[in-house]
Amino acid sequence: MGDEKTPVTIRVDTECRTEWEEAMTELEMGGLAEYIRAMVAVGQKQFSEVPTFGDSESRSLQQAIKQELDAGSYTSWDELLDNLMEKIAVDAETILTRMEDADMVEHSPRMGGYKLNDD
Repeated sequence: MGDEKTPVTIRVDTECRTEWEEAMTELEMGGLAEYIRAMVAVGQKQFSEVPTFGDSESRSLQQAIKQELDAGSYTSWDELLDNLMEKIAVDAETILTRMEDADMVEHSPRMGGYKLNDD
């Protein structure tokens, strides 16, 4: 992904925007743009066939690194790590949401985090 940013405009109804703002606040994200980028990344991830367990973890990381690098220019170590951490955060959020939906994990902002539910 390059350094060049292009603005994108999206129109949604008021109810949808309110839902997004509530989710953004709950997830402690910096703004709607960050929330929408994260949700788009999650959606794209669901359509990819990225392996996630065992030996495939290193292949998954290698694929993520390849997506971040550009053959025509250099990417700094810090920028590469920042971009990868952003993807990891989105992946972790997706997995935690699925685990919550399956009643495997409980999230309590009041208690300060997540806990594994008893079987």
